[in-house]
Amino acid sequence: MKRFLFITIFLSINTLLVFCVGGDKQKLKLVSEYKLKAPEPSGLALTKDGKHLWIVSDHNSTVYLIALNGKIENKFVVNAEDLEGVAVVNDSTIAIISERSGEILLMKKSGIEITRKKLYFDGKNNLGPEGIAFNPKNKRYFVVKEKNPEILIELDENFKVVKRTNINFADDLSGLDFSLASNTLWIISDESKMIAKCSIDGVVLEKYKVRIDQIEGVAVDEVNKKIYIVSDKEEKLYVFEIE
Repeated sequence: MKRFLFITIFLSINTLLVFCVGGDKQKLKLVSEYKLKAPEPSGLALTKDGKHLWIVSDHNSTVYLIALNGKIENKFVVNAEDLEGVAVVNDSTIAIISERSGEILLMKKSGIEITRKKLYFDGKNNLGPEGIAFNPKNKRYFVVKEKNPEILIELDENFKVVKRTNINFADDLSGLDFSLASNTLWIISDESKMIAKCSIDGVVLEKYKVRIDQIEGVAVDEVNKKIYIVSDKEEKLYVFEIE
């Protein structure tokens, strides 16, 4: 009996690291995890072809292009501190967010800065902008403010604020991604250890609890049923399959 109980607990820990607590009862299955050589990874975005990921480091102001197995393919340093989010804008451009300065930086994939835009809040008390996503269909940006209060901000292509939505389903907001396949936002919370699939207005459609410390980046590939998560504390990339 004790042996059976041990096996049950072991399997539960390794196969149910994530479980659904709402929505259509789908589950996520952990399929891979990779140790990263990027220190304190924060922010995550899939390239347009879905074959690589962009990661930013809030430790050394560096942007990394990595393979789906975590191997670094390229990197460049940005003239900004406390990088917390990254989003793909088009084939040649990415958007990066600096919590310290409260700025969005548009960068060429080669590392050349195009422009930067100051948001209406900064990272005072380390509670500023924590993530950025981009909708290529209507060229809208989405930014989340960490907490006190937690806010979802939608901006147009000229970085003018279109909408602000207070979020109350999590203790903090630590990252987000936009999925064109379902026209949804995927928002993560470090303190609540949660992934939430939401409408673009921030209404929760599904929730998944995640037993991973300090999740700070998410990238979703709904076509191939994959979700990628980075842990700042563990410096790991986790790959989940949507069942």
